[in-house]
Order: sequence, then structure tokens, then C-alpha cells
Amino acid sequence: MTKKLNFSIKSALVVIVFAMSACAVSNSATANNQTRNSRNMNESNVKTTEVKTSIEDLETQINLPVRPSEVKWTAEVFDNSRGMVPGPNDYRLTALLKYDEKTAAELIKKLEAENLGNADVKDWFPDQVKNSAKTSDGKTFLEGVKFSPAPFFHGSYQNGNLIRVGETNYFVLNLFSF
Repeated sequence: MTKKLNFSIKSALVVIVFAMSACAVSNSATANNQTRNSRNMNESNVKTTEVKTSIEDLETQINLPVRPSEVKWTAEVFDNSRGMVPGPNDYRLTALLKYDEKTAAELIKKLEAENLGNADVKDWFPDQVKNSAKTSDGKTFLEGVKFSPAPFFHGSYQNGNLIRVGETNYFVLNLFSF
């Protein structure tokens, strides 16, 4: 009987060691996948993002409650297909919208002012906008009234922010699918 008991204890110990080894490998794979997932969310799979200037093309991506006189914009795709739990891709659209005095006033009437906000300065912004930037704690940003971006939402773009650059007629729109 002691031989059967010793065999059972040894068998149980072997099973426990294998189970612990499998968990360690699984946890390592999970950590690697989580690192890869966070990297995919922070790095666009578009290596060089094209800056577009077509208002018509922008209108196919988002709603424009008031048509701007000029636009510069980029669209980025975050590939989520290789993660631990593959899912749909995420999208980010950044647009610099320029309005004339009349249409800027019309736009502001359609929006809800929230408070002050800020937006990152992109290298493709015109000098007039870049010159409005402020620097604090080593970070350069644009500051202005923050508005609800809801009137611009369309399709996957259901989150984001809209900042009026100071007292200018430029607005920075950031829309996200995540």
C-alpha cells in the first residue's frame, strides 16, 4: 500500500510541476501579447502619414457641420489583428480646420463650449498656428476653448476633442474610434 501511495504522491507532484510550467509559459505569452497590443495602439501601421488637404475627402470620413475654407488632415490606422484577442482596427483622425470670420461664428453657435483645452502641435501645421503654441514643462501645445466634437462624429469616429486655437479661426479636431 505504501508503494501505491508513494506512486500517487509522485504522480501528483509531476502533474503539479507540469501545470506550473504551463502557467509560467502562458503568463509569459500573455505579457508579450499585452506589450505587443499596447505597442500597436501607440504606433500607427502607417509609417509615413500623408497630410491631405481635400475637404471633399474629409467629408467622406467625418461630418462637417459647417464647411471650412481650408483643411489639413491625417488619418491613422492602428492594427489590432495580432493581439491576444484580435479585434477590429482602431482609427485616429487629426484635422486642422480653417474658417473665415462668418463661418467660424456659425460653427461656434452649433457647438457646446466646455472649458479650456489643449492640442498637440503637428509639424504639418502652418507657421501661423505653430506660432500660437505655448510651452510648459518641456511640452509644446496649442491652447484654446474646448468644444464638444459630437457634431463631427461619423462612422467609427465617436470620441475625441475640438480646440479653437486661441482667438484665431483655426480649430484642431482629433477624432478616435477607441
